[in-house]
Amino acid sequence: MATKRFKAIAEAHEVLRDGQLRQLYDLYLEYRPRGYVEVEDHEDPNRSFMPVPFKGWADFRRMFEHGFHAPDDARQDSAAEPDADPDDPPLSITEWLVAGAVLLTVWCISCSRHNHRQWLRCLPADIFYTHVEYSIPMGLFMSPFFFANLAWKDAAQWMRAMVDEAYELS
Repeated sequence: MATKRFKAIAEAHEVLRDGQLRQLYDLYLEYRPRGYVEVEDHEDPNRSFMPVPFKGWADFRRMFEHGFHAPDDARQDSAAEPDADPDDPPLSITEWLVAGAVLLTVWCISCSRHNHRQWLRCLPADIFYTHVEYSIPMGLFMSPFFFANLAWKDAAQWMRAMVDEAYELS
């Protein structure tokens, strides 16, 4: 009993301290005898008013504190999200397709990498070492032929120098 009374006093102190809440409470006191507030119906072309019932101060405060939100039983559109921005349009089909394509691409790349790693683990040791010690470095050595802005002759000379250097180190 004492805790309930203490909570009521703390809430009253909060309302008296905040100017906006005080104005909202004064509005509540004005409409409390009726038990409902009339708000403009935006869906009606004649802009008529619809009654929105409330049960008490907590219900009234919840409806009007952060902008008007009708209670669940008085809402016309129950599918609308209360936190959704009305100016934010829904996602278009193009955005859904782009997001799906990105997700599919990431999934395919990760599956490919996983399968490649599994394949390498299953290889006999001599083939694995050949792959690691010869194929991967050769791919890196060959990349100037395909991805650089070098002339073919310059890339071939560079490749020849790298191979000669590798033989000298061995």
